[in-house]
Amino acid sequence: MRLWFGAHNGKDLKDVPDDYLVWLVERTQPPTTTHNLTDAQKKQVREKWKDLLSAAEDEIFERQENNPA
Repeated sequence: MRLWFGAHNGKDLKDVPDDYLVWLVERTQPPTTTHNLTDAQKKQVREKWKDLLSAAEDEIFERQENNPA
């Protein structure tokens, strides 16, 4: 999955630094302004955000499994 915003816009999650992935997972709201969107568009943003968070969590877990401290 690729990021669509921020400092790592366009990068695949595998290429994003650990600290950015952790920051991303700790966010509670999508980094987009939704006040001008329809309800259907807002729902799409929320679903896309959930998918991204899930993929970021998976990536963090995989990195921890492959590089135990």
